Amino acid sequence: MPNSITFGKKLKALRISQGLTQEEMASKLGISRRAYIPYEQDKTHPRNKETYRKIADILNYDVDEMTELLGNGKEETMPTRECRYDNKIECTFQQGVPNEVDCVKCITKHAKGDMVAHPAHYVEGRKYEPKDVIRDWQLNYNLGCVVKYISRAGRKNDILEDLQKARQYLTFEIEALEEEEKRGA
Repeated sequence: MPNSITFGKKLKALRISQGLTQEEMASKLGISRRAYIPYEQDKTHPRNKETYRKIADILNYDVDEMTELLGNGKEETMPTRECRYDNKIECTFQQGVPNEVDCVKCITKHAKGDMVAHPAHYVEGRKYEPKDVIRDWQLNYNLGCVVKYISRAGRKNDILEDLQKARQYLTFEIEALEEEEKRGA
């Protein structure tokens, strides 16, 4: 039985497969998250070809294939196959990206790691996860947070924001040590 794929579903699947949040995608497009969300919900679509080019460049996808999904609101049907992870039915892959959101969730869970136990912004391209380093070095809460925020700087949120958080926890630790030193002297 074929699955239907719309522009919005494809856009969401591609965004998730690239590890981008809606906020990050909107920012890359130069629009607000509120303006972006209706694209994924198929409530509205970009109004000009340049926006489609930007989307295609950000998601590393062919702009013509992306715009073909718009065809007067008609859905494109694609054949299904079994999921290689959970034996669920999923859409075929195009350029290594599944077409249905459920499939992307499955792939994200297995290929990029569990977003609770092994978030992608901590594990992708890394030999060690920050939590393992923190445990091995037996760091306290403040210093553990410093390592955590430095390790994810620019990978989850804004790099400056993460570095400021790291600095704040380092300041907390320095202040605690200074206070301890005063009491001990």
